[in-house]
Amino acid sequence: MTPLGPSTLRARRLVVFGLFAAALVTLVLALAMRLVPVDAHAREARARLFLVAAEEALERDGETLRRTADRIHAGPEFAAIADGGGAEVRPARLFSILGESLPKGPGWGAVFFDRSGRPVAWAGEASGLEAERGTAATGFVTSFHVTRA
Repeated sequence: MTPLGPSTLRARRLVVFGLFAAALVTLVLALAMRLVPVDAHAREARARLFLVAAEEALERDGETLRRTADRIHAGPEFAAIADGGGAEVRPARLFSILGESLPKGPGWGAVFFDRSGRPVAWAGEASGLEAERGTAATGFVTSFHVTRA
């Protein structure tokens, strides 16, 4: 192994210093661009993108809730519980039906309310759900909600 001469060491130091300086300048410029106030056009574009994404998510969640409600109400076990008045005794099967019908993953909740608006069965993240007044032709209401973080 031959020792490097002073001119070779100086050239390497200059290259390393040049790379460090370029990285430092890039970092400062990136930080400056991040901290510069955003103009009104950029804010409006971001708000439009956010609204479009939110609308699409709401449409997907609404369609999922509709399919879930259809699955629950079409099930023969649910009809037997609701028609037979068995909801007042809180049958365990009603909890299972709601739990199995909800989409997988966090953020979904369902509550089954009786004619008086009392929660009879629930599944998922169902805290805070209330019966929707005036929507139950049969006297029973199933409320759903979606939470997204």
